[in-house]
Amino acid sequence: MKVTFFRNIKTLSGKCNLGQMVFGAFKNATICIARNYVYPKLTEQNEIQAEKMRAAVNVWSILSENFVKDLTDYAHLYNFQHHEPDKLNLSAYNIFLKVVLGLQTPIASKEQLSSTLGDSVNDWISASHLPSVATNKSFNNVM
Repeated sequence: MKVTFFRNIKTLSGKCNLGQMVFGAFKNATICIARNYVYPKLTEQNEIQAEKMRAAVNVWSILSENFVKDLTDYAHLYNFQHHEPDKLNLSAYNIFLKVVLGLQTPIASKEQLSSTLGDSVNDWISASHLPSVATNKSFNNVM
């Protein structure tokens, strides 16, 4: 069946309130596919990721302001030196999550994080958890 839309198909992409329908535009918005929304099944891996995320959020909330400032300065330098035009800039929180979620075990406390990764952003860079940036600033503030 051929249907003519009164506006651009791309405006329909995503979840809609029409009975749990999902729309998607394909082939340069010449084809629109609609189907019922299917909820994903929860697996053991989902639980592991959720546990890691909860622990990371708890640790982030107790980090010192100076350490977060160092991480923010690092993020600005990283975005300036390694910016990819088709991607968004990283924030201090993005970088923190990338490092912490990349570890094999969940980090439950600030002490466990400092013993695993180090106390400062410089320690994270020297241990190759973060790429180095060209700067004369030292990131030595501890967590």
